[in-house]
Amino acid sequence: MPGRKLIVACTAKEWRALQDKARATVAPPDSYSWRFVWSAAILREGDFGRARLSPTSQEPEPGKRGQAIVTVARGLAEDHTEETMIHEMAHCLDSWAHAAGRGDHDSHFWLCYGAVWRAMKGAGTG
Repeated sequence: MPGRKLIVACTAKEWRALQDKARATVAPPDSYSWRFVWSAAILREGDFGRARLSPTSQEPEPGKRGQAIVTVARGLAEDHTEETMIHEMAHCLDSWAHAAGRGDHDSHFWLCYGAVWRAMKGAGTG
């Protein structure tokens, strides 16, 4: 079909643009900064993405910022890369806001997901 974009893996230029957009539009958890990792290994392990806070406590050492680490599988199409990034960023925000031991995708996670999605996609809050 003419006019349709072929499904191809996200390029390095597109990946950098997504990182820049994420940093510009979504505030990281307090005392943390975003770190984005693009990994081929994670896809071989059967995952599209992972999220974690380093250090895992809500209080990094005084004077130091922690990192909210978002790992996304290399080799996904650009739109899938962006959706995975949004999903994993929501996990970082959700895990910081609440203690561990809750369900992985509970109602608070989906509130975080919605906020990140609206910020990244430029949608209003309605």
